Amino acid sequence: MSRLSISPLSLQLWQRRLTIDEADYQACRQLLDSDEHRRAAAITNERSHRRFVASYGMLRNILSQTVGEPPQAIRIHRT
Repeated sequence: MSRLSISPLSLQLWQRRLTIDEADYQACRQLLDSDEHRRAAAITNERSHRRFVASYGMLRNILSQTVGEPPQAIRIHRT
């Protein structure tokens, strides 16, 4: 897995489309941890649910490229 190079004083903004097809939705869904699955299941609006799954799946992929770890190994702590 290749890593992205980020200098200590850099700021990176990532923009992604959160409306995704079924295959991408399923791929993102498989990356979520148990807490994210629980939170996603609580979202009753289908569009909001899919956007939540897409956003966390994509975040995991971006962080994975940055730190060189598998997306499922990334731990996201909410405060």
